[in-house]
Amino acid sequence: MLAPDERTFRDHLLGAAYRAGVEEGLWWLLGISWPHAWIAVRAAARVGAPDAFTLRFELSGYPAQAPTATPWDVAANTQAGQAARPKGGRAERAFRTDWESGSALYVPCDRVALAGHPNWRDEHRSWAWDPTKDITLCLRLLSEMLMSDEYAGV
Repeated sequence: MLAPDERTFRDHLLGAAYRAGVEEGLWWLLGISWPHAWIAVRAAARVGAPDAFTLRFELSGYPAQAPTATPWDVAANTQAGQAARPKGGRAERAFRTDWESGSALYVPCDRVALAGHPNWRDEHRSWAWDPTKDITLCLRLLSEMLMSDEYAGV
């Protein structure tokens, strides 16, 4: 029997918003080992850069509690290092390693970032997590960053 947070997350994966992103090739689920889920987010083509970045989401208490995520090196089964993270514009700021040792994303839908920046709930209302939102909020924001003209690769 699934815990309520995992059941809700899995239900959100069946929702139209998540499925639309999958159908558009913007993101796709790689696996779940609760409370973690690995999701790849496509990136714009850049020389020497991957086609997508994998994120390991920690989802305890979802959706009452916001997810937190870190870029993940699937082959090494560890947090991705600085050299494997997106560069350029908002993506570089979101995937920074000089904050929380890179273990969380510096965005208003990330649990750790939001806890440290309560003002973001008002300043970034459309991207700030609240319990009525689902994982696609984070995925849309990350996709937007990784598909932008500012994104420079790795």
